[in-house]
Amino acid sequence: MKRHEDLFLLTTKLIKKASVFMTQNHNNMPRHYQQLQADEHGEIEALSRQDKTAHTIAKILHRSTSTITRELARGTTTQIDSQRHRHYHAYFAETGEAVYRKHRANCHPKGLLKKVD
Repeated sequence: MKRHEDLFLLTTKLIKKASVFMTQNHNNMPRHYQQLQADEHGEIEALSRQDKTAHTIAKILHRSTSTITRELARGTTTQIDSQRHRHYHAYFAETGEAVYRKHRANCHPKGLLKKVD
């Protein structure tokens, strides 16, 4: 039992010692986040029209399933089939990009003069 406690204490000390040197600029996890490109929006549109799931689209594009799910939610609009008079949902790349740009413009702090409104 004593050996396990010693090993635990040693491990804890090593972790604490190592964490002192770990900062935001020096971490061991690679950051590779990138925005979806226009051609990827088009691929998402084409694949969603083929009734592919978000998981399948994510595998094809080598993206996270969460990224694809959020993009599908952003770009999906309700359409009306004029012949059958029924509503259906469809993803449009242009809509997804427009909503992204709108959200991106609103997420930055406004200058002092713009806040006075």
